[in-house]
Amino acid sequence: MAAIDMHPVRLRWMRCLALAALAVVFGVLLESRHSTLDRSTAVLANMPVTIWQPAGVSGSELPRVLVAHGFGGSRQMMAPVSMALARAGHLVVAFDFRGHGRNPAPLSPAVRALDGTTAQLVTDTIAVARAVNDR
Repeated sequence: MAAIDMHPVRLRWMRCLALAALAVVFGVLLESRHSTLDRSTAVLANMPVTIWQPAGVSGSELPRVLVAHGFGGSRQMMAPVSMALARAGHLVVAFDFRGHGRNPAPLSPAVRALDGTTAQLVTDTIAVARAVNDR
């Protein structure tokens, strides 16, 4: 049986088309996973938040989870965790600390001072938790 000799350019195009088809398939699969969730954005306690919950369920009926990212992170980086928790039946609120993600408020540069950066991060967390609880 003779081997098929493909021109390198044609082979490269075939690989590109195969990769593009895979990208479309994975995009459809990822989007279908979002369809089981309701997602909204808001501002709570002067911080941008994303709220995730199972589609078609009242948020007042669900246990609440507050998702906080690590230093230098954002709520967008925590989306996979937030979505998994929402799929498990929780109302999830992920927020951006000051100076992170889409929060335009500056974060104190006083990283070593107890009343500097650490105090602001704790204050932000408590403020969002209270706002979620009051909602």
